[in-house]
Amino acid sequence: MAVGVAGYGLLSLFAPRLLEPSLDCSSRDALIDAYRTRFFLRMAFAESAALVGFVGFFLAGQWWLYPFGALFAAVGFIRLAPTRGNVARDQESLNLAGCGLDLVNVLTTRDD
Repeated sequence: MAVGVAGYGLLSLFAPRLLEPSLDCSSRDALIDAYRTRFFLRMAFAESAALVGFVGFFLAGQWWLYPFGALFAAVGFIRLAPTRGNVARDQESLNLAGCGLDLVNVLTTRDD
């Protein structure tokens, strides 16, 4: 059971990178939508690692499977958090793609 939780935990850390859309810089709204979609996809995968550990606890009766799954979830949450470094990396990839939008400005200001 622990191998299954670990396997899924690792999958939860790497699968979002393969499935998530790239940041679309064609407009402010497209960039916001792409960032939001990517964030919630990463959140779902990270959270699911803890849920798999929780199910493992019920099936195997081993209490430590839930904290083990939660460890993978915590790593996933840290990786998805909009920290200064993560946003700077996203901005750098946008700059390299020729995007003229400022990610922080787009995400923090309303366009009413």
